[in-house]
Amino acid sequence: MPGQEQRQAAQAGAATRIDAIWAAPPSDDSASRFLDALLAEGLLCPVWSREDRDVAGTPGRDAAEADGDAFSPLTVERDGAETFCLFDTVERLEASDLEATEYVAAPGSLFFQLAAEAGAQIAFNPGVAESESLFSVETVSMVADLVAAAQEEELVGDGQSVEILPPEPPSETMLAALSARLAAAQGAGAPIAEAWLVAIHRGAAGGVGRSGTTLALGLAPGAESETADLGSLARELSRLGGLLLSGDDSEPRSLDVALLAADERALVAARKVGLGLLGAEPE
Repeated sequence: MPGQEQRQAAQAGAATRIDAIWAAPPSDDSASRFLDALLAEGLLCPVWSREDRDVAGTPGRDAAEADGDAFSPLTVERDGAETFCLFDTVERLEASDLEATEYVAAPGSLFFQLAAEAGAQIAFNPGVAESESLFSVETVSMVADLVAAAQEEELVGDGQSVEILPPEPPSETMLAALSARLAAAQGAGAPIAEAWLVAIHRGAAGGVGRSGTTLALGLAPGAESETADLGSLARELSRLGGLLLSGDDSEPRSLDVALLAADERALVAARKVGLGLLGAEPE
């Protein structure tokens, strides 16, 4: 277990972007800026090692493991609730009380979605930095819903131009994992008729924009009222795809997931240029 000197060294280490936002003078948007940074930055989540999973099993993660999810967050109990611990540097993770030998790096938004699925709260930099924060189960769930809504808006658009393009060639592992999960969900009765992987470029003033990868899910006819019930599946697919996009050595990346009616323009465009994972043939 790390001693006081290691904890102090972690706190005295190079300041991170999140530290700077935390330490900025208070303002009306301080909390939202801090949360936005957590969601966008690549964070580290301690996980059970494969050896530990083989010996102790993976509490609450059997379904995800069966779906090809390659990791299980190491959780602790804090204030009577299951807690995911996230860190913004390796040094801070190693200085914590957690006896973790492995970790996963991904955008914070993925871990908020995963924690919401598990009904867990999130502790950020617990005990190792001034930016230490605790997000309750209710807050985590609310943030995960906001992330899912933002991901759908990313494809549908909010008044800015959205160009839907062919995706970068995904890995065979990613294709197999997403296709298998979609087929299993459809077989279990999820009202999904088709699924397309696309790249999007969202325009902004001055011609500057941002690009990303999106999984467009086409709903079966009459299923538009069931989108709330599909939120759990969308978050799971986003988490799984983001981890596979990130890989072991690249910068953390995310996969957006959008639930679309069959006649929505975004889905029509996705059929023309996307990589089909389920359902209809390209137009």
